[in-house]
Amino acid sequence: MLTRTPLERRQSLISPASPRLSLTARAASSERASILNLLQWTYGIVIITRRKDMINIKKVFVNPVTISLVIGLFLFITGIKLPGVINSTMAGVAALNTPAAMIVLGYYLSCVRIRDLLFNPSLYLASFVRLIIIPLLTLLVLYIIPAGHGQIGMITLIAAATPVGTSTAIFAQKFGQDYERAVCMVCLSTLFSIITMPVVMYLAQMWIM
Repeated sequence: MLTRTPLERRQSLISPASPRLSLTARAASSERASILNLLQWTYGIVIITRRKDMINIKKVFVNPVTISLVIGLFLFITGIKLPGVINSTMAGVAALNTPAAMIVLGYYLSCVRIRDLLFNPSLYLASFVRLIIIPLLTLLVLYIIPAGHGQIGMITLIAAATPVGTSTAIFAQKFGQDYERAVCMVCLSTLFSIITMPVVMYLAQMWIM
């Protein structure tokens, strides 16, 4: 029996040629998206505004993320195939997700002074916690739990090792908070993630793959 190298195992994780792995990845991503969406519109709003009365239960369940998630799960479970023109259109819109977020972030960043980005100790502390402490704790838990090994563990760890999301700045502005500081936090953590994510993935290859 041939033994695959860590690189080959990582490539198989994201290879579209393996339907089983692809389905597992989609299920894990959908579960994470639903949990994130729930926390974002409840606990996240309370943290940002420090007001429990700001929680809107309707928005928790009636928003683009939840609606698209429900429709996607329905199509996935029923096996309904959409026409090619609809699939290609949706794929094009989906491809805009990251560029659109970067455009919004770039606009916010243009309003921020460089010294506010580079000379704020609290931003470095937030980046340290988000990019190092949280991934290492997640990796430790996944290492201890047998179910955390393999593909699901890797997907979970990748999500835990990502930088602060752009939605942090968007929510901060939406609810009248210090969105400039949130933008700085997103940008600084994104820059540092260029270094931290490969290190975390390397540790994951040794511990849980």
